[in-house]
Amino acid sequence: MVAPASDDAALRAGILDLLGRRGADVTICPSEVARALGGDHWRDLMTPTREAAARLAGRGLVEVVQHGEPVDVRVARGPVRLRRGPAWPAAAPATSAGAPTHWLLPIDPAAHAEHQPADWRTRPDATPVWEAIARSQPIDRWCLRSGYRTMRTGDTIWAYLSRRQELCAVGSVREVVHEGDAWHVLVDWDDARTAALARHPLPRKAFGQVPMSTCRAGERAAGVLTERYADLPGSRHTT
Repeated sequence: MVAPASDDAALRAGILDLLGRRGADVTICPSEVARALGGDHWRDLMTPTREAAARLAGRGLVEVVQHGEPVDVRVARGPVRLRRGPAWPAAAPATSAGAPTHWLLPIDPAAHAEHQPADWRTRPDATPVWEAIARSQPIDRWCLRSGYRTMRTGDTIWAYLSRRQELCAVGSVREVVHEGDAWHVLVDWDDARTAALARHPLPRKAFGQVPMSTCRAGERAAGVLTERYADLPGSRHTT
């Protein structure tokens, strides 16, 4: 699938995803991202890819190097390489390939309707919606019907409000427990990041995945979530 040259979010996500799947000290060439997203038209994406890298570098997520030394990609001439920057989310756990592992936990606000504000479907700030869910059930304990065999302690987990189609909370997996015939995930929600995210939820269109049940974020979504996680202030956990 070819990414439009104007799709800066897809290019940034592609850079983060490729760096996440490589070793911590491994560099990548911008052309690798352009080829992956642009197909036969990858050359048309080289300038937009460098621009996307510049934006990520400006936030510390990526470092642009030339001959092993950091450079400003906006003024550097000739080939450059990209590597993880100083703000790469070290707190986000990694798979064996080095990529942060993100899980999407769908929650239906309507299942907690007795506590919801009247405008829960449409209000821009999802904070009261999340707080209503917390009043309805233990917020740190959720039943799992999928994902329980591969979810690991320390993985990043995002609460997805299914009727609003957005992410409103983020935390880390404390433990996956098996009790009788049921599996549950215990979550340490990051209070600071969740407060910021709930005020400005991340819409589904931004990360492009619809979780019908608890699932691992796909490659494109994981890149967007890694970037969003780094942008959020944190962290203090609710257990």
